[in-house]
Amino acid sequence: MTGARSAFAAAPVPAEDAFSLFDNEEAVIARADAMQTRLAEMAGGVKELAGAYRRGTREQRRLVRLSDRMQRDLQQANARLAEQQRDLQSLNEALSSEIDHRRRLESELRRLADTDALTGAMTRRCFLTLGERAWRGSQDSGGTACVLMLDLDRFKAINDRYGHAAGDAALVAFAEACRANLRGIDLFGRMGGEEFAVVLVDTGEAVAREVAERLR
Repeated sequence: MTGARSAFAAAPVPAEDAFSLFDNEEAVIARADAMQTRLAEMAGGVKELAGAYRRGTREQRRLVRLSDRMQRDLQQANARLAEQQRDLQSLNEALSSEIDHRRRLESELRRLADTDALTGAMTRRCFLTLGERAWRGSQDSGGTACVLMLDLDRFKAINDRYGHAAGDAALVAFAEACRANLRGIDLFGRMGGEEFAVVLVDTGEAVAREVAERLR
C-alpha cells in the first residue's frame, strides 16, 4: 500500500508554469471591450445600411407609382390623340368630299352658263369671249380665221303655224347639222333666237365659203 500511495502523490509545480484566468483579466476585458465596440460599430453600419435600403426602397416604390401614373396618363393621352386623329380624318374626308362636290357644281354651273340649254351651242357671252381669243390667236400667229353669221329663214312662220315646240325642234336639228359639218377646233354659238355664229379657226376664205354652202 505504501507503494501505491507514493505512485499517486502530487508532484510540485514550478511557479512560472502556474496559470490563472485572473492573471489575464485585464487583457480579456480589454479584448472583450474591443470586440463589443467593433460589434457596436458593425451594428451601427448594418443599421445605417438598413435605413438606406429602406429609404431607397421607399423612393423606388414612389418612382414605380409615379411611373405607373405617367404610363396611365400617357395611355390616356394616346387614346385621346387617336380619337382626335380619327375625328380629323373624318373631317378631312368630309371636307374633301365637299370640295369635290363644289368643284363639280362649279363645273356644271360654268357648263350651264356657257352652253345654250336648247341647242347645246355656246351661249352668246361664251362665244364672244372664245371667239375674240381665237381671232387674236390667229392674228398673232399669222394665220386666218373666218366668221359665219347664220339664221333660219321663215323661222317665225314655223313658230306661228306649228307652235314653239316645232320651232325648238327646228333649232335643235339645225344646231346638230352645223356641228356635224364643223371641226372640233371651230366655235359654234347661238347669238339669240334663230341666229347663230361660227368661227372657223385657221381657215381661209375659200374653205369658209364651202363650209357656209354645206351649212346652207
